[in-house]
Parts: sequence; structure tokens; C-alpha cells
Amino acid sequence: MSMRMKNKKIGILKKVSLFLLIGLLFVILVPGFVLAEGYTIGMSQRAIGANIWWDAMIDAIEKELDALGGHTLRILDAQEDIVQQIRDVEYLIMQDVDGILINPVTEIEVRPAVIEAYNAGIPVVMGNENADESLLPYIATNVTANDYAACFAAGVEMARRMRLPEDRDTIKALIVAGTPDTEMSLNRRSGLIAGFVEQMLKRRGSLNLDIVGIRYAYFYPDTAREEVEPILQANPDVDVIFSETDEHTRGFMGVLEDMGKAGEIQVVSLDGIREVLEYIMDGKVTVTAVNPPQLTGVLMARAIVAAIEGEDMPSRTYVPSMVITEDNAADYYDPESTFTDHLMFPEEFSSKQKN
Repeated sequence: MSMRMKNKKIGILKKVSLFLLIGLLFVILVPGFVLAEGYTIGMSQRAIGANIWWDAMIDAIEKELDALGGHTLRILDAQEDIVQQIRDVEYLIMQDVDGILINPVTEIEVRPAVIEAYNAGIPVVMGNENADESLLPYIATNVTANDYAACFAAGVEMARRMRLPEDRDTIKALIVAGTPDTEMSLNRRSGLIAGFVEQMLKRRGSLNLDIVGIRYAYFYPDTAREEVEPILQANPDVDVIFSETDEHTRGFMGVLEDMGKAGEIQVVSLDGIREVLEYIMDGKVTVTAVNPPQLTGVLMARAIVAAIEGEDMPSRTYVPSMVITEDNAADYYDPESTFTDHLMFPEEFSSKQKN
């Protein structure tokens, strides 16, 4: 090596050493400066941008992960395709993320990807949807509302407030369901109907319930409108609609208003969206049970961090719920917020974060 080249190399090394020294002094001397730390957490979301409940949950996850230690969230959109979701989870495993969050397209078919993550030693938290029992040994916890219990309570309150038809003994009902053959959807409509029937039997001693149809809207408001309009045109004497989500209610309420049936056909729903609280205060919807998306996101974020750090958790982590009627809707209504989890569950929502 020539002397000139040797001196040039020494000069470069000196400059690099100087930059490293300056950087070290900056970290030591500048108050509040810390090197970036935190876990990298992947998330496979069943769909993005199509459902405001899911969007609120994702936003809460991101904010809570940042608050818990500057953790990074990488989100992949499965676009309601279970094959794509399995590929997304496999991709996250190959990226060697610290933990994985899954909001599944279906709670059973995602099983191969969940087991693959488990075998790779990457903790998984499943959220929103109920995990199938066969998946519980392979996930850290399943963060979800107790859909059956929440909907049962809403069904009971619907029956208490039901205006009975004066011209007949039969109550005609329409079910607007979510996704076929999923545990969450089944639990929701079963809870709504069971609570309604139980309370109506107490109220009347008997019940003739005529379910004129069930329509699947997949938790999308536009689909709910498309599915509900023709069946209500054919059955304008429906008395009550059992809606598995406020997203459906947001969609088909325009049909009721166009038919002049808003408030005449009674509605029981689930979620607690601001728009539905407005319908309740206006007398157009009777009952909704709160399924808090922001709190769900907060609990999912806390759960995945705890799982990464090796903490033991129950197989299911249930998010609290409550029933909203005209008696308390105004207490939890905020015109500036789509969801008001912080007003409904202040202690759970603001509980101490991990240091």
C-alpha cells in the first residue's frame, strides 16, 4: 500500500471515530435524548379502511404501543382474504418480528399461520374476533368482548322496552348478521335473541317470534343497506331488527327513514358508535351494547408487550361492555368523538401503563 493511500485510510478512520465520539457525547449531555428502542410488532388486519370500528382499534393499538415504550407496529391488510392473511402472518414470521397481532378473517382458518408463529417462538395475540378453542394453546391471549353476554343484556333491554303490536300476537323480526359460520357472529345473534326471548317470556308468559329472514352484511354499512332494503320492502310490518353491529345499523337506518319506519321498527344493536347514540337520543334506535374499539386496541397492545416479555395471561381477555338506551345515551355522547370509550370505561381505559 502506498504511503498516500495509507494516510488517506487513517484520515477516514479518524473522521469516523470523531463522529462516533460526538454522537456519544450528544447522548450523554443532551437532556431527554435516548437511543431508539422498542419492539417491532407485526399485525395482520382482516381489512383496513372499510370499517370505522376496526380503524379506531388500529389507531389505539399504535398509540398505546408508542406510549408503552416506542414500539413499532407494522400492519398488513388481508383485504378479507384468509389465504392472504396466512401469507401475511408467514411474511411477518420471516421478518422475525417480536410479536404478532391478528384480527382474523375467520377465527378457525387462520390456524396454520398461528401454529407456525408459535413454533417460531413468536407470541401471538388475537383480537376482536373470538379465537376458536383449538387455537388457545398457541396464542398468548384472545382480546375480545364477551359477545354473547353483551348481546344477551342488550336483548333483555330490548324486550323490556318493546312496543308490542296491537293487531296481532306475533312479533316479526329481521336479523342483520355479520359473517356466516364464525363464532363471533353466532354468539352475537344468539345472545340478542336469547336475551330478548328470555325477557319477553317473563313479560308475557309466551312468545310467538316470527323471524322473517337473516341477512349477512359482513360488518359493512353499505352491504347492510343493500341486504335490508328488499326484505323490508317485502315485509314492511317487521317489528324489530336484531343487528349484530352498529355498522350495519348505520347502513340500513337510511332505508327505515326512507320508508317512514325509523322509530316504528325498533332496533337493537352492538358497538356504541356516536351516530347510533344520536339515533337512540332521537328515538330511532332502542338499544345498543357497547363494544369499545379503542379500549380493545389498548388491551391488545398491552397484551402483546406483556407476551413478548414472558408474562402469563389468561387464555381470553374480555373487554368490558355496557348497555346504552335513551336513559344514558346523552351521558356518553361526544359530538367530537366517534367512540367514547374513555367516558364509558375511565378506569380500564386509563389504567397504569407498563414502564
